[in-house]
Amino acid sequence: MDRASMHAAVNELAMSGGSVKADELSFVKSLGEGAFARVELWRLRKDCLERLTANGANRALLRNRGRVAVKIMKRWVVDPESAERGIHRQVRTPGQWFADFNAEAVLIQSIKSPFVVSSFGRVLPTHSKGDAMFMQAHHGTGHTADLPEFPH
Repeated sequence: MDRASMHAAVNELAMSGGSVKADELSFVKSLGEGAFARVELWRLRKDCLERLTANGANRALLRNRGRVAVKIMKRWVVDPESAERGIHRQVRTPGQWFADFNAEAVLIQSIKSPFVVSSFGRVLPTHSKGDAMFMQAHHGTGHTADLPEFPH
């Protein structure tokens, strides 16, 4: 299977998963930023929260009162080749990176472990040029002291 076929399969899986539309969320605050993405705190609309938690699913969403950390892929990033030379030239994020970002969202959503942050699916843009986004559990302030303790 070639890379394009794999990404098509990932997109199909993502669309059948727990995706929400961007207009089902409301922005709360910025949490941080990295080289390729930023993370923001958002709150799910009440009807969306009820849909995602029906039948006892996604209990972490209820504990957090519908607050989720949303990872958003940047549209412009530092060119990796220029960074190696000490130059930080901004370039449009390569299309392949968006496909990989969506694959990451699907992969993380499939992992159920106390050692991996829960993921609740992709955020679908409300227009064709929307940002690539996916939702993850938000644990308070983001400090490790706020995380649950796990058995040794």
